Amino acid sequence: MSFVYTILPPPLHPTADTAMKWFMENWGISKGAVTVEGQIHQDVELRPTLSAPTKDHHILCVEASENVYANHLDASVLGCMRHGLPVKLYVAVPKDAKDPNYAQNIRAAKRAGVGVIEIDGSSGLIIQSALSLSLSALRPIDIRRFPKKYRHGLSHAEQTFRDGTPEKACSLVYDEIESLFRKAAKRTFVKGWWPNSRKLDIENGPWATLINDWNQHLDRHQCPCPSLKHAFVSRILGITPYRNESGHKPKDTKALIKRDQQLRTRFEDAVDLFADFIEATKPLKI
Repeated sequence: MSFVYTILPPPLHPTADTAMKWFMENWGISKGAVTVEGQIHQDVELRPTLSAPTKDHHILCVEASENVYANHLDASVLGCMRHGLPVKLYVAVPKDAKDPNYAQNIRAAKRAGVGVIEIDGSSGLIIQSALSLSLSALRPIDIRRFPKKYRHGLSHAEQTFRDGTPEKACSLVYDEIESLFRKAAKRTFVKGWWPNSRKLDIENGPWATLINDWNQHLDRHQCPCPSLKHAFVSRILGITPYRNESGHKPKDTKALIKRDQQLRTRFEDAVDLFADFIEATKPLKI
């Protein structure tokens, strides 16, 4: 199996062919769907050696090169991120290639979310997996904003998002917010600032019901948390519809782009809300 190239130097033809053969065998890519040296989006300059749609509606791009990463890819990566394109970009390198800046370039590829596949004869080996560039556009969490006890969980949530399961990542942050809310509700009940006259199950009862009752009946004159106003608690209530939302597979690339954009916004908003909630409940010492 071989493709006809116009731009790619002839010594790299076998590398590109073998790389796409690997993806065809392992990802189920159809040969008829492969584009050679074509532009993937009118506003993105990237013309990868080979590209093809994947079964899960991403865009696989394979760039054959003697180097693990080249600076000219930076603009293309940023363009894909800016437009929310679900591109998985792999650099295919011959195993015997002599990249003088290998360590530096592999780090640059990782930072950019670009994968690396090493080609040896007729086989390939994934050295580093590519992330969907639509997910790589996520705003990094400033972990220093958070107490140390929350940092591992938030770092895990961010990596989960970037690794391709944004709905699970959102759920992880919602879990943190819910846990803190239930602790705050319990503390205010013990202190007598919230009567819990309905005898709601603070530990395991429906979260939205608990939030509503707490927001309505918290004695804000007694509770030493001036930031816990009705409007602020309503922000927490606003995330509950998404709390147990399961991920649905997008039906096409357009739907995937829309989903990723929505989940990126939800994730970033949830992290900000969590930071604000931690600050607001500091007087409770929980």
